Amino acid sequence: MREELRDRFGTLPQAVDNLLYQIDVKLLAQTAGATAVASQDDRVQVRLPYLPDINRDDLQRKLGPSVTVTRTAVELSLADRESWQIQLLDVLTKLARAAETAANTLGI
Repeated sequence: MREELRDRFGTLPQAVDNLLYQIDVKLLAQTAGATAVASQDDRVQVRLPYLPDINRDDLQRKLGPSVTVTRTAVELSLADRESWQIQLLDVLTKLARAAETAANTLGI
């Protein structure tokens, strides 16, 4: 959608870019099964209800050292103001793919 808007209208205003980013986050979070994406202190938390039931160490390895997998959420730091939004999309994309793979494996 972003590319279609750029093709039609040229450079998008920052407010439109921000709205499209929020839509991307919401759709990926929904696909990943997240119940919330929220900032707390200096971190963004992606709350996932299934974390207590899975191998969190395995998920931590898949997501990499820049995030922390807890019992209730996947967390990433807001310290890097330049790249946290890109990192959030990357984490949500990986979580969404894993959720889709699990659903396909289970035949859901």
